[in-house]
Amino acid sequence: MNQKTSEYHDLTGASGRKSRAKASETVAGTPRPPSWMSKAARREFRRVAGHLAARGTVSPADEQALTLYACSYSRFIIAQQDLDKNGQRIKVKVLDSHGAQVEIDRDNPSLKLVQTEAKTLLTFLRQLGMTPASRERIKPAKPNPEDEGGGFDLLAELEKEHAAKR
Repeated sequence: MNQKTSEYHDLTGASGRKSRAKASETVAGTPRPPSWMSKAARREFRRVAGHLAARGTVSPADEQALTLYACSYSRFIIAQQDLDKNGQRIKVKVLDSHGAQVEIDRDNPSLKLVQTEAKTLLTFLRQLGMTPASRERIKPAKPNPEDEGGGFDLLAELEKEHAAKR
């Protein structure tokens, strides 16, 4: 079988089987985490935004998606910590049919939350191109010519947060 060159595909408009990542029309830039987010969620927002910025695939328009991802991550961590502390089954006091208090074994409600948030996180990670299978499909954002160091500096923000902890 004769393999066609990428130049041939460009001339004919055919994409071929493998699409090559070309720059998006979206202008690059690092979004800021909302001030109302928890510390853990802000930390995860900045971590993921930093990875995406280093790869050149993030823009300020991604703020809402990153916010939802980071909040979901924060809920996942809290629920997982509860599971680690209390286990998958917990003892709950309820009233039986005669009004007497009895203790029964039930699934920890955090178990369902961990499962739900894990699915949500995986969906976000795929959308953001942060899984091995989705990484190559994400197009880099168009460089911002106006952003000559005057935009949001993620590294400076992280250093400031680290200094505040000391």
